[in-house]
Amino acid sequence: RRLHDSTEMTPTASDGADDDIVDVHAFKTPRGVVRVRTRRPKLFPEDTSTAECDETGRVAWRALPALCAYLASDEGYSIVVERSRVLELGAGLGTPGMLCWLSGAARETTLTDGNADVASDLRRSIEMNRNFVDENVLTSLGSATAGTLEWGRGDADDFARKTFPLVVASDVVYSEASARGVLDVVHTKLERDNGMLLLAYVSRWAHVDRALYEAIVAGGWTATLIPVADFDELARKESLEGRPCLFEITRGGCGARGQIRARMPKRAREWFDAELNVLKITPADAFTERFADDLCSTLETHGGAIESLEINAKGPFRIHQDTLRCLLDVFAKHASRVKLIRLKLCETWLDVDGWRALGDFLCESDVRDLEIIGEDVNEEILHAMTNSSGNVANSWVSRLKSLKFSRCDRLNAQAIVALRQSWFPPPALARELECFEVSFCPIGDEGIKSICDIEFVGLRELRLANVGVSAIGGADVASRLVARCEQLRNLDLSGNDCFDANGAAELSTYLETIGKSLVILDLSGCSLGDNGLIWLCEAPRGLKTLRRLETLRLGSNGIGDSAMPALANLFQNGHFPMLKCCDLSMNVISWRGTYDFTEAFDVAAAAAGAVDVKQRVVRLRRRVLARARRADGVGDVIRERAPGGFAVSSLGHRAAAPRRRDVQAT
Repeated sequence: RRLHDSTEMTPTASDGADDDIVDVHAFKTPRGVVRVRTRRPKLFPEDTSTAECDETGRVAWRALPALCAYLASDEGYSIVVERSRVLELGAGLGTPGMLCWLSGAARETTLTDGNADVASDLRRSIEMNRNFVDENVLTSLGSATAGTLEWGRGDADDFARKTFPLVVASDVVYSEASARGVLDVVHTKLERDNGMLLLAYVSRWAHVDRALYEAIVAGGWTATLIPVADFDELARKESLEGRPCLFEITRGGCGARGQIRARMPKRAREWFDAELNVLKITPADAFTERFADDLCSTLETHGGAIESLEINAKGPFRIHQDTLRCLLDVFAKHASRVKLIRLKLCETWLDVDGWRALGDFLCESDVRDLEIIGEDVNEEILHAMTNSSGNVANSWVSRLKSLKFSRCDRLNAQAIVALRQSWFPPPALARELECFEVSFCPIGDEGIKSICDIEFVGLRELRLANVGVSAIGGADVASRLVARCEQLRNLDLSGNDCFDANGAAELSTYLETIGKSLVILDLSGCSLGDNGLIWLCEAPRGLKTLRRLETLRLGSNGIGDSAMPALANLFQNGHFPMLKCCDLSMNVISWRGTYDFTEAFDVAAAAAGAVDVKQRVVRLRRRVLARARRADGVGDVIRERAPGGFAVSSLGHRAAAPRRRDVQAT
């Protein structure tokens, strides 16, 4: 793992500890190259953690290199020198804290962790680094100590009643409780005057992002987002929304609510992608002082090429109405130059007035594709978007070709009713839609009923993944949606674990309707079991009617050997002449079932003249193949069948290493 472009990672055996590896990290600092040695276990901590003892602090997670890169920069080094005494929270490997010490910037460095064993390792790492520092240099360095600090224990730690002008932490926020906990402990350990927290954070889950945002605001903190790409080479290779967040956090005024702002980047803004014609707005841009001016300049320069606008606030951020108004006003001024056809919003957490303003904007635009991810969409918001002042007869809704909702926790059955009533009052407004998606939203069977009331006739893609559909809702999908969407090319019902064999039976009655158009069918994670797959295979209007099918996903369904003959029969009889990929990952098929199926797949591959058989793939990842006998059985299948023209992708079992001839056959 490289912590920095100038970092050398040299794993060597630690002094006498067979269970540890020592990594050497080299950083270019204003004082010269500084090498930091850290200990880590050979075993990945997720394999050794227990409910009583969390070992995940023994890993260099993604936020750590971003914090180290900043501390090694001129700006970060100056902050450490100015404050001189540093406390690292949740230190884990301790790389940032030891960098502050070994660079000579800090006169006093204290590394802490809630795990006593990790704190002990930190002490050993400090001593190890002392042994590698020249004696003359060592005398010029400040002190370095390590100890235990458990959050939420008041003064019950090794550093009771001691405060610091600078606190640093990376990857210590991973849950709602930790979001509040880290700021609570900082409140007690940070000096009142001129105290600063440098917090490196990676956004992984929306609910944790929100908890951190609320903790900052409620605690009256002022958080300034530092442009991480100015000093972290690794971040420059990542997507704008995928980069770590580095915050400079200080105490706000007495009684004031907290705020989050962003510092102007030293590098040119990266928000326009000329290859994809996408303008992506993130908080790193929207929260800066020159946001409006720079956006105007970008639209004047690239406006004619911009087709898509993405407002992505992934992380502990919220787009407030004044920021949104500023953005929309700039686009309105350049309406004659910019012709948007796609709009995507991700975790902006707009209020109702913001969504209403967005509805007004859509009325004046030519947007055809609308995608909403991770938003607080509910009945009130859906009504507000179409009850805007300029929306005559839902004009912008009638223009939509694609409408997608994903991971919107408040988009439930009642919200879908509002969608049907306010967006499609005449159901025929949906006739132009070619793609409709509601995924990872708790709409259930009742929501499916309301969706079925919308007149979809030209749909080419229908995605209803992880929405809580049972066999009852499956019957509605089959009889009221699939039955009338004769041009459907992609049907995704994955992740509905209550769909089961009964839902498969309902679906198999209507698949013939889309037999001439369907290219992708995803039923993974639907609890089909053997009975469900057998029903789909043997029904007269089931899978055998899908002559144009190219991808069939049946993973994570509890399918075993009993269903393999029925599936094999479809291949042997040439019902899938166009099929390129069949995914049976995460099922319970043994080597016997695998042999039956792959033999039939091989026969079909050899017989198909219209398709390049080299493109055919069978996915059998992470099935029940743990015993060597089963693995050998699959090896026999591979050796015998691979020459016939298919590839077995990623077996993923943990049996003994395969024999050399097995590897060659694979």
